[in-house]
Amino acid sequence: MLDLNRAVRMSTGESQLDCVYEQLNTISNVTCEYERKAQQHIIRNCVQSTFCTEADQMFSISEGGNVMASSISCCNTDHCNNGTTPYMDIQTENGLTCASCASHQSPMCENIISIKCVGIQDRCIDGNVTDGDMDYQFLGCVSANLCDVLSEREIQTSFYNLHFTSAPKCCKTSRCNSAGTVRLSVAPLLLGLVVLVVC
Repeated sequence: MLDLNRAVRMSTGESQLDCVYEQLNTISNVTCEYERKAQQHIIRNCVQSTFCTEADQMFSISEGGNVMASSISCCNTDHCNNGTTPYMDIQTENGLTCASCASHQSPMCENIISIKCVGIQDRCIDGNVTDGDMDYQFLGCVSANLCDVLSEREIQTSFYNLHFTSAPKCCKTSRCNSAGTVRLSVAPLLLGLVVLVVC
């Protein structure tokens, strides 16, 4: 299952973190809702420069009853990530509905439900993830920019403590992710966006 607290336990300490080559300092405000419990966290970390632009990045994803949204601000000087960024809206429905899995008992989603997308989630997503020892289909809502990031195979991305095993497919219309199925990858590509491991 999704581990909302894993990265919070890992990254909320006060210790200094040195970014390595091609990484930038970040500050992220992460808003999560898991099993109808809302959480907000401030995460200070390092990420690959690929995720950083001149403006703040905002990412959001939903699956089943779980929602995560993150506002990420990047900088490249010592201790520059001491500020704050705004928390994102995960309550306001935006009119898009997507297929999602009610539970994960097998690799393919067998109990498909409809979920209402919120905030900046403007795409439906269909992908495959590995969560510990279990591989399964991931269906839900996502922001277009996060779908783009997840489609970059050279970028290692992970969030919710889940690893996408291949580039997901994203589409723009309601329930457009419910028609087909995606086969599980034989050789998983572990993607790892440290700042979004939170939820």
